[in-house]
Amino acid sequence: MWFTVNGAGTAPTPGGTAIKVDILSTHTPVDVRQIVMSVLSGYNISDATMTAASSITTGSYFNIYNYANDPYYVWYQKGGSGVDPSPAGAIKGIKVELLGSETSPQVVFKTQAAINSAMWASPDLRGMFLRSYMGSSTTPNIDPDVLARSAYCSDLSGNNIGSVETTQNLIHNHSINTFASQYDVTGGTYPTSGWFGNTSSATGNSGGNQSNPINFYVNYVIKI
Repeated sequence: MWFTVNGAGTAPTPGGTAIKVDILSTHTPVDVRQIVMSVLSGYNISDATMTAASSITTGSYFNIYNYANDPYYVWYQKGGSGVDPSPAGAIKGIKVELLGSETSPQVVFKTQAAINSAMWASPDLRGMFLRSYMGSSTTPNIDPDVLARSAYCSDLSGNNIGSVETTQNLIHNHSINTFASQYDVTGGTYPTSGWFGNTSSATGNSGGNQSNPINFYVNYVIKI
């Protein structure tokens, strides 16, 4: 575990997993103790309400506060565009990277992942599926979206243990059949049976490269 004080500090490299704790020089010993406990125990953001990515302005942000009421801010980048707003008085900014096509639940998931990755050490895996880490193998590519995986803990995105993947369905479409009733021009009535004008069409494609639930990359190790 290592500390930044007033935003300053560099991670040491003694080996193992580094856990960063952000504190201020004005924090009391009780404040520091509570912040350390929060970081280690994983008091993660588990409930949030967001709009779809299409209605989020690049560079927009909102404020969040830790136990000691210190201001942080969460800001959004879409499609690689957007500048850190750096509001005055805030300790740290947490960037959420969006493609711009995310639904409201997907924005919620990516926002939670960004906050929890930056603020807490322990991931909240309740309700998630565990998916085996791909490693360096890409042939056959069992996870075709491996490079698009998001960071959840320690800023690990892409093909890394600790990355996450949002839910999606395999790309597909649906056929549509349209039927029209036959009209008797002579008698001016509709018959009890008989149809004409049967047409077929299809919906547009929807979905991604694979069908998968929300999942978290882990490494399965066999000990002999």
